[in-house]
Amino acid sequence: MGVNEVEAILNQIKSKVNVKQDIKKDFIELISGCTISFDGNDIDYKKDNDLLFYYRETNNNFYLRYKIWTNFENKYSLNYKELQELLVDILEEVLNYKEVTPQVGRITLAAKWRRC
Repeated sequence: MGVNEVEAILNQIKSKVNVKQDIKKDFIELISGCTISFDGNDIDYKKDNDLLFYYRETNNNFYLRYKIWTNFENKYSLNYKELQELLVDILEEVLNYKEVTPQVGRITLAAKWRRC
């Protein structure tokens, strides 16, 4: 492995660290000012009566509204798996959810989103 290859790898690592910090900053901005409520085994995070996120204790999943998830993917040029991996650490650092699985709020969860 040559110097150029090592530099390329180091730049990729630096880029991921920077992206993670930027997503963490964006996430904190989104969650700041949220009203937290309990709904059975769920912890709901709402802002202006809109459900943005919720944590489901029974399966240790943290669901993000589709619009928020895709905004992160597009803004940071990430695919689903890359964003999910970064959010695992961010959710542990910010909300202390251990080994949580971040998920996008898909159509199967539509009833939850409609209730709000």
